[in-house]
Amino acid sequence: MNPIDFVMIWVDGNDPKWRKSFNAHKYGEGIEQQQPSTHMCRFRDWNNLHYWFRSVEKYCPWVNKIHIVTCGHFPHFLNKQHPKVNIAHHADIIDPEYLPTFSSHVIEINIHKIKGLSERFVYFNDDMFINKPLEPEFFFKNNLPRDGILLEPITAVDTDNLLAHVMLTNISIINRNFNFKALCKNKRKYFFNIRYGLSANKRNLLYSYH
Repeated sequence: MNPIDFVMIWVDGNDPKWRKSFNAHKYGEGIEQQQPSTHMCRFRDWNNLHYWFRSVEKYCPWVNKIHIVTCGHFPHFLNKQHPKVNIAHHADIIDPEYLPTFSSHVIEINIHKIKGLSERFVYFNDDMFINKPLEPEFFFKNNLPRDGILLEPITAVDTDNLLAHVMLTNISIINRNFNFKALCKNKRKYFFNIRYGLSANKRNLLYSYH
C-alpha cells in the first residue's frame, strides 16, 4: 500500500489580519462587518484542533504526513518542525489571480497541488474527528479509495444556499452517468452497511424508493 497523507484546510476567523482582509474584500475597504452573518460560522476556530491531532496520533499513528492548508497563519500550539507536519499556504497551491480566497471550494480543488502530497490522501475539515482506531484499509483498499453512499434530500435551494447549489450540480453529474434504480438493485451493499449506523441505513432505505 502506498503511503497515506491527511489534509486539512484551516482558518482562524479571529485573526485580526485575516479579518481585515476578509472585511475589505467582502464589504469594501474600511467597512467592518456589523450584522451577525451566518457565513462567519464557516470561519470560526473552535480552539479544539489540538484534540484532532491527538486523535490522529492515537488512532492513526501510521499516517505518513499531515498537511495543514492555511492563508498563512497556523494554530499557536502546532510544532511546525514535526517531521509529519507540513504547512501549505494558499499561495503555494492557488494561482495569484484568485487570491486572497475565502472559499473552501477554491481551496479544495487545488489541494492536489500540495508539494510532496501522497497520491493517497484523506481530506478532513476541522470538525471531523477520529474517535476509534482505524487501519489504512478503512480509507483505501488495493490502493483504491473506499467510500460510502448516504442519501439525503435537498430541502432548499435559494440564492443564499451555496452548498445546496453545489450539491445539485454534483447530483446532476452523477445522474448523467449512473442509473440510480439500477445501482440500488445491483449494488445494495454500497447503500446498506453496518458502518453507516442505524439512522443512515433507515434513511437510505426510505429514500431508495423515491
